Parts: sequence; C-alpha cells; structure tokens
Amino acid sequence: MLGNRFRGYLGWAVLGGLGFLWVAACNSRLRNLESGEFVIYGWGRAWGFERYGIQRRGKELLIEAAHGFQPGGTSEPTLQVQLALEGGSKLSWFRFSGQSFQLSPRELGVRVSGDTLRMEETGGVVKTVRADGLVFPMPADAPVTLQMMLVRWWLQHNRPAVIPLLPQGQARVQYRGAETVSVRNRSVTLHRYAIGGVACGRSLVWLDADHRLVSAVYCRDPWTLLTIVRTGYEQLKDSFLERAALDFARLSVELASAARSPMARTLVIRGGLVIDGTGGKPLAGGVVLIRNGRILAVGTEQEVEIPEDAAVIDARELTILPGLWDLHVHLRQPELALAYLAAGVTTVRDMLNDYPFVRTLRKCLYEGSAAGPWLLVAGAVDGEDAVSVEPRVDTEPELVGLLRQYRASGFDQVKVYSSFPPRLLGPLMRHAHALGMTVTGHVPAGVSLERFVSAGADGVEHIYFVAPAVRARPGRLGSLIEDALAVDLAAPAGAQLVRQLADRRVLVTPTLVLLELMFGAAGQPLAAIEPASAIAPARLIEQVELRRWKVGTEADRERARRAFRHLLRLTGHLHRAGVPLAAGTDRGLPGWSLHRELELLVEAGLKPGEALMCASWGPSRALGLAHLTGSIRPGLRADLIIIEGDPLENISATRNVRWVIRGGQLYDARRLWEALRAAF
Repeated sequence: MLGNRFRGYLGWAVLGGLGFLWVAACNSRLRNLESGEFVIYGWGRAWGFERYGIQRRGKELLIEAAHGFQPGGTSEPTLQVQLALEGGSKLSWFRFSGQSFQLSPRELGVRVSGDTLRMEETGGVVKTVRADGLVFPMPADAPVTLQMMLVRWWLQHNRPAVIPLLPQGQARVQYRGAETVSVRNRSVTLHRYAIGGVACGRSLVWLDADHRLVSAVYCRDPWTLLTIVRTGYEQLKDSFLERAALDFARLSVELASAARSPMARTLVIRGGLVIDGTGGKPLAGGVVLIRNGRILAVGTEQEVEIPEDAAVIDARELTILPGLWDLHVHLRQPELALAYLAAGVTTVRDMLNDYPFVRTLRKCLYEGSAAGPWLLVAGAVDGEDAVSVEPRVDTEPELVGLLRQYRASGFDQVKVYSSFPPRLLGPLMRHAHALGMTVTGHVPAGVSLERFVSAGADGVEHIYFVAPAVRARPGRLGSLIEDALAVDLAAPAGAQLVRQLADRRVLVTPTLVLLELMFGAAGQPLAAIEPASAIAPARLIEQVELRRWKVGTEADRERARRAFRHLLRLTGHLHRAGVPLAAGTDRGLPGWSLHRELELLVEAGLKPGEALMCASWGPSRALGLAHLTGSIRPGLRADLIIIEGDPLENISATRNVRWVIRGGQLYDARRLWEALRAAF
C-alpha cells in the first residue's frame, strides 16, 4: 500500500541505517528478537509508516524505530529513536532525533550513570539531574513503538500508578479490557490499554498476546487524529476507529460523573435574567421550567407555577442563556467534549473527521452513552489530489453513494473540501438537497465564490474564502494576508457578491479565532488574546502555540495584524448587509475559544446580542433545527447555560459559566474543567 520504497526502507532500518546501535554489534553479539512495520493514517489516508526492531545484547535490550508521515504520504524516515534498557527494564541510554510533520527539528540524548541522568537537548542544552527511581523516555511526537514499550515496561514493573517521563511529564496506563478480532480467517485476542500523558489527551493501544502492538489511535494535537495499524491488519483500520470512539465515549462519562447532578424529572431555574437568544427583550427575574429534558414554560414567578417536587436552581444575580453553538470544530479528541460542555457549548458541528470515528461518536452522544455536546456532522467530500482528504469521489455514482451513506448515518450537512472536482458541484448540490442535506465548506480550487454560491451552496466556511471576491478585481492574489489586505468594501463586484450571499441566505462561518491565531495576533503571546490559557492544560497550550504562524520582522507582523483587521471589517460588513453569520472556531482552545469568537464578532461591529444569536438561534434556524433547540422557548429541548454577569453589557461575561444544562441534564461547569485538566 505504501509502495516499494517503503518496503525497501525496512531492510535499511532493521539492518543498520539508524546509527551507533549497530556499531556496537562489532564488539558484542546481537540477537534479533522482534521487528515490525506500521502504517500511519491521517484524514483517512495512508500518510506514512513506522518500522522498528528489537535486539538483545547480553543483558541489554536494544530498541530502535523510525517513522515519517505527512499528507500525501512519505517514503523517507524523518524521525528516529534508539533506546537501551538494562536487564530489559532500566533505562541505560536514549537518543531521539529528526523532524516530524509540521514541527521543527529536535534532538534529545539521555545517558544514565548510576543515579544521574545527563540530558542533551536541541541546541546543545545540557541538563544533569538525579534519577529518583525508574523513568521512561517519551518525547512529544515520538514513534508509537515507544508506547508499546511503555506498556510492557508498566506490566513488568507491577503496573505503577504514575510513570515519570523524559524529558518531562508523567504517564498513566490503564487496562481497558480484551476483545477478539478476525484477520485473515483467524481470531486474534487483543488487549486494550489507555495511556495518558504521552499524546494530546489519551492514547488507545491494542496489544496481542505477545504484547506486540497491533494498533494505536490517538491525537498528536487536538486536530490531528492518527490511526496506526500493524501491516497485515490494515483491513481493521475502521474497526479500530470505531472501537476507539466507543472507549472514548465511555471515558467521557467516567470523567463527567463527578460534575453531573442526578437527573431530575422536573427542574426549575429561578430568579435569573433570561436572554432567550432570539433578540427579544430580556426577562428579569425569570423562571424556566424544565420537565423530562424539555422546556415547559418561561415567564415571571407570577406566571409560572413551580411544582412542589421540582429541583430548583437559584439564579438570582445570574443570567440564563441558550446553550452556545460552535459551528466549526473537529472533535477528534473526545476528552475535549468536556471542554465544550464546561464552556457552555451544548451543540457543535464537526466539519471534517474520520468517518467511522465520528459516526460512532455521534451515535454515542445522541444515545447518552457519551458525555458532551450534541454533535452535528458535515460529512466531507473531496477529489483526487496529493493532499486531499478522505473520502474522495471522481464520478457522480460515487458521489451519490457517499451522500446516501452520510444521510443514513444521521449527518446533517456535506462539507466540500478544497480539491473537490468543479464538474461535480451541480450534482452535489442537487443530490444533497434531495436527501434533505445542506452543503457548506471550502470554495474548491479553480472555482469562484460566485459560482459556488450560484451552484446552490448553503454555507461558506472561513471568511478568507469571501475576501478574494470583495475586491476591485476579484480573484486570488496567492496568500491569505495578500487577499485580506486587498479587500475593498466599496468595490462594485464585491457589493454584488455580498447581495447574492444575503439574498440566498448563505450562512458564513468566519472562524475569526483561527485567523487571529494564525496571523492576526502576530507577535503577541497567547495569554494576550485568550485569558483561559492561564488555566488550560499545558499540553494543549503547547500544541496551540506550535501551530501559530511564525511571522518574521515587526513590519511583517504589523502587516499581518492589519490584514486581520481587514477581515474583521469584512465580517461586520457582511452582517450589516444581511448575510447570516455563525460562530465557529476551528482551532484554538476547544470550548474556551468560542467565547473569543464572540468577542471578535463584537469587535467586528456586531452588538453583543447579535453575536449571541450567531451562536444559538441564528444557526439553529439556518440548519432547520429552530423547532428543536437554539433558544429558550416552551417546547424546545432544554439546552441552557447559567452564567455570572450580563453578556449584553459585556460579551466576555459568557466566559463565566456556572451551570450547563444539556438535554435537561445538569452539570457543574467548574467540576467539568477539573475533570478535563485531570485527564490531561
């Protein structure tokens, strides 16, 4: 599957291309114990490979591994590790070098002498520390072989509660059960383990009876889900994704248990300021009566009779809002479902994910076997290209089959990705609409925004797909910053396009948080734009910082910030022209960043109440769900939040979430945050 060049590398890797481990063989006899090869999948496609070998030299166990991956695949190793364990258990030395996809080159060398560790990191930084007990090496983005060895090490050392890691952190391993799979007409029993502290969130790994890794599913960052499968088991890739979603769903319930109140048949929220999300006049001293997960009545204490058996929440001096929506997420890391809930986000729309994973996770969230927000899904569709995403279509019959599959899985929308064939735009719109699905996404390469909208698109993701059309001479200039700087709100062609968006009620999701992180806040620390960075898990902060653009000189940074201000003005211009907007984040700190998106919408010129509508009633209407949720009205599903402060006076008050009600289930937001931080 990965080509002959991948296969050819196996011999090179195992027989001696990775360095000084094999030089030692000249002086001491080596005995081969084990070797293996894995395929690394991302976005549903084979991105690369990993190969490892294990040998014994006297009392030392020698392990080496190499991997490489990137969209479109790679045939060359980019990162290598070598590891020696004395007696098969105690670290002797370790070497890590190379570059993983999107990250800078790194090196780490560790040598143990008695109870002293000498670590040499990138740039020649040397640290000497005392080794208090056993430690295990696990740099960020390390080959999955080290996770396999970590589980073996954990089993060998009587399953310690915590494992200190090098160069920093600690791991926790938990046995999650056994299951049987069928491969090549034989049954294989696999043991599933969850590992915390080695990736972004938990990693799930499956080992066979000989403790050989068969598969791993984990996030290298909150937006990149990797599925790693031993060669020979590739046909089970989708099955491992489904099993991972089920296990993560189970974990979310375990984590949320301390924050969840017993389900009350009748719940009353009493005395708060009710902002129903529709733009209507707020109700002071309001009462919201909830029964069996539905809003039964809304009014004053004189208008709403409070049943004697009701559980009552005293909301005096607090504000009651509809549950917030984040219309552009990638929920590849299910622990972060708790982050959305804790932030008051009760509905999210997933805009690109691995189909078996998100289909299973959506089912769990709607059935209640997972704790998290309601999950709307826009199933992705793309065409053939080196960096396209799965699934890809090239013919109309393939497209129709995919759309029917999405609809049968309960998906609400279709997301067009950047390499989608322009000749299939018409059939896509026609068949999706016939199935009751709407269409949104990127404007495909080679297609103008006007053509995309004229073909029947119901939405556009990212304001930067609008920017090239709002210029004196429409068309791409070649970069997001250049396109933004060229925006001309008075351009006749742009005015015509904006009218078209407004007349057709095309829902635009600007994802301002994404653009601010990329270049809009160039040169500023994350804490300057996101106060939650002070309390978010350190590993999450690290991943967000790693993926911010590195803008060179101060002049370049000011140019980038000016481009972002242009996009803010364009967003406000669309709103004033009657184009419906939706609050969506894409990147950033999941949950927390939705509040930043609301703040940026206000900076763009929306009133606080209008910004709130972009995260509640507005998208619920646009997606045909206003009869079900999105506001505080009798008959709707009980999705509400209770906050401190008045967001109509200061939109940042939405950050102060006290209670979250999702489908009538009550959660303490602060305890949800505590559970999330503990999970990392």
